[in-house]
Amino acid sequence: MRDRITVSLKIFAKKMSREIQTYLYYCYYFCGRKTLYILFFSFLFNLKPSFSANKIIPKVKIAIIHSYPVGEWYYGINNGLKSKLKEFNVDSSLSLLSYDYESLKNKTNVERKKAVNEILASLTKEKLDFVVICDDEAALQMGSLVIEKLKKKVIFVGINHTPYTNWMSTIDKSLFSVVHEKYPIDKSVDMLKKLMPNLKTISILSSAGYTSILVSKQARESHAKIKKLKLRRVLNSSSWEEWKQFLKEENNISHNSLWILVPYEVFNEKKETVNIKEIGDWIRANTKLPTIGIISIHTKMGLLASIAVNPEGVGFQAAEQIFQILNGSSQEAIGAEATRYHNFEINLTEARRLNIEIPSQFLGIAKFVENQELPYGK
Repeated sequence: MRDRITVSLKIFAKKMSREIQTYLYYCYYFCGRKTLYILFFSFLFNLKPSFSANKIIPKVKIAIIHSYPVGEWYYGINNGLKSKLKEFNVDSSLSLLSYDYESLKNKTNVERKKAVNEILASLTKEKLDFVVICDDEAALQMGSLVIEKLKKKVIFVGINHTPYTNWMSTIDKSLFSVVHEKYPIDKSVDMLKKLMPNLKTISILSSAGYTSILVSKQARESHAKIKKLKLRRVLNSSSWEEWKQFLKEENNISHNSLWILVPYEVFNEKKETVNIKEIGDWIRANTKLPTIGIISIHTKMGLLASIAVNPEGVGFQAAEQIFQILNGSSQEAIGAEATRYHNFEINLTEARRLNIEIPSQFLGIAKFVENQELPYGK
């Protein structure tokens, strides 16, 4: 029996750090085998199962369901999730799926249901540990199905509607957690006033899609608490003609500014999508309005500035929640977290066009970008 314990100790010690191995050797050398046994069993019975950042755990299989086509948002969430799990020494494999909202929104209910069933079938083929569902569109269509029918652990990310309301209120809170896409409205308005102290008003322009309405509602509710800029007008429309008319009218108001929330799902008279590059080019060619956005791609399309939700940060938070669950936290305890990772960006091309001098207090804090060719959307 004693020899078996000694062999077990040797095997166990090989997996320990060099410092602990040295410590055990000296215990054995100076105090004898009996003391070493006592130390070993004291350590063993005080062990608690834990996935620490210093320990590799088995590969975690994750499916990510996206609502939007390939773009900065898509890549950012994927890369953020993978890199943060790697920091935690969690080996992961990602399966990427898409509920293509852009192409499905005008389809029949039968066609949308078919797309949902195809995704559900893909999920059942794999032994998944987690499913990450990105944005309101995919969450609305299949969130409850993945949880209740497939019994998968779900993390909703990039959710704009208030967590635990609407369809979420019907699901057991212990079965999912949320990264709520919360925009720093007050900081964005404060930043704009520091860039242009003479501004007095701001108007909100957004498309009329499902997410757009939710984001616009969040902005109006938050802005009601802010007194630095008076809210002038709000337009939610997917008509490019109405957008251009609104922009022309707002451009004629002195000391005015514009908040463009969601420049997607905007259509011309031929029912064709107006892409964000075309929108940005038209604004620069026809207005002198200082404009702010809500995600990083907006400054790259030509808006003046944004304190933007960082898509990579959304992935970070999903990974952090997965890590907490692996360590024994319940999803109900994690609950709904507001987005924590934000980018402060200023478009220098636009700042020069509007003759805006960058305040010294922003140096070392803001990320400076120029207008860029955009190969993709959000």
